Formats: sequence, structure tokens, C-alpha cells
Amino acid sequence: MDEFKIIEKYIKTKPDASVVLGAGDDCCIIEHSPTHYRITTSDALVEHKHFRLDDLSYEELGYKSLAVNLS
Repeated sequence: MDEFKIIEKYIKTKPDASVVLGAGDDCCIIEHSPTHYRITTSDALVEHKHFRLDDLSYEELGYKSLAVNLS
């Protein structure tokens, strides 16, 4: 089962009315008030797929992890 089928089957739900957009690819939107929303996202980095630990220092890997998730 690919990642999008897993998301559709297990995650892509709206558990309550505050959830404006449930988890999709890697983001969801939650309403805290009529003018304030929380947008949450995350991206995983997998060794040998997205990076090789032999090629990066721990500091560089930390920077890459932050850059991917804050972009």
C-alpha cells in the first residue's frame, strides 16, 4: 500500500469541527478561533533514501531536517 492509500485509509478524517482540513499529504489545518488557525506539517527524512549519513555531519543533517520541515 503506498503512502497516499495509507493516509486515505487511516489518517484523512476530520475528528472534530475545529479541523478545517484533515491530514492529507503532510499538512492539516486546525481552527483555534475565527481568526486564528494552526497549520501543521511534517516531512520525514529516511536514511539511504533522502540522505546518506556517511555524507553528512549530524549538524548538517539537523539543518537539512529543519530546512525541509520549515520550508
